[in-house]
Formats: sequence, C-alpha cells, structure tokens
Amino acid sequence: MKALFNPRRRQFLQYSGVGLLAMSGFPGWLRAMEGMGGKEIAGEVTAVDTKEKKITVKGMRGLVTATCDEKTMVKMGTEMKTCADIKVGNNANMLFEAGEGKNVAKSILLSLPAVPSPAEKKAEPLKVEPPKTEPKQ
Repeated sequence: MKALFNPRRRQFLQYSGVGLLAMSGFPGWLRAMEGMGGKEIAGEVTAVDTKEKKITVKGMRGLVTATCDEKTMVKMGTEMKTCADIKVGNNANMLFEAGEGKNVAKSILLSLPAVPSPAEKKAEPLKVEPPKTEPKQ
C-alpha cells in the first residue's frame, strides 16, 4: 500500500510555506525603513560646496543635495575620508535622511578611481640607436 503523502512533497510544502511567510513580511521592512526617513541615491557627484558642506549627487531619481555634518561617514574602499575629500565627478552611493526641508547625509560611499589598464597607458617611443661602426685603419 502506498503512503498518501510523499515525505519529499511534505518537506517541499513546509519549506515553501516558510519562505512565503518570510517574504510576506519584506514589504513591511521597506515601509519601516522609509518611515525612519532613510533614503538612498547612487550616482555622480555634480557639485560640492565646502563652505556650506553640501554635496549634490545626480542619480536615476534626479538631483539630491544633502548637508554633511560631523556624524556623516565618508568611505572610499576601506579608507575613511571626510566630506572635504569628495570631488566633483566621483561616483557615490549616499544614504541620507530627509526632514524639515533639509537632507542630511548619513553615509557616503565613494567608488575607487578607475585604474588604467596597461593597454590604455601611453606607450613610450622606442629609442633606436644607429649601429656602431669601428673606424677603418
């Protein structure tokens, strides 16, 4: 007599149910993050105002200008940087908090500058020396 329930089928249904239950809570996590005011933009730094400590990043969602404060973490690779080290043209991923008509940058991750490949490096011209001839006697 065959069993009504295959053990593998039961295991599949258990794991599927647990996975669906976990994924159903995911949109709630996103809403919770947005409720805290945390937003993110990735793109190119288009303006840096060192006097007012403001940085503008142009991403797919448009332009976002945020203020750097003493709590802003700036990182390039594994190196910690400051807001003064950010230059126009850098690629950045900025996490900021929007509130009261003003965006405050919480963390800025800068992309490492591109290293030119050996083929792109400028080749030095070859120095060709004329053959040495011995004087005839």
